[in-house]
Amino acid sequence: MEAVLTRVCVLSRTHIPNLQELPCGHFMHSTCFLTYTRYNYTCPLCCKSVGDMSVYFQMLDSLLAAERLPPEYSGRMQQVW
Repeated sequence: MEAVLTRVCVLSRTHIPNLQELPCGHFMHSTCFLTYTRYNYTCPLCCKSVGDMSVYFQMLDSLLAAERLPPEYSGRMQQVW
């Protein structure tokens, strides 16, 4: 975890201008956030997602709903646990 913190500036709840509040409640400098989220999508402290994935999941659902299965698979169902 310390290696992550040396590459990313994560702050506690202090009042500093130009902060980005993550959905998990942690804070990061806005410029650090922009750089970090180019390649990462989770908070470096608690590993929760920093983005709202609901729009992405809705897009995937609509794409899958429009997808036609080959006839030999159309009647099959699979349980996912």
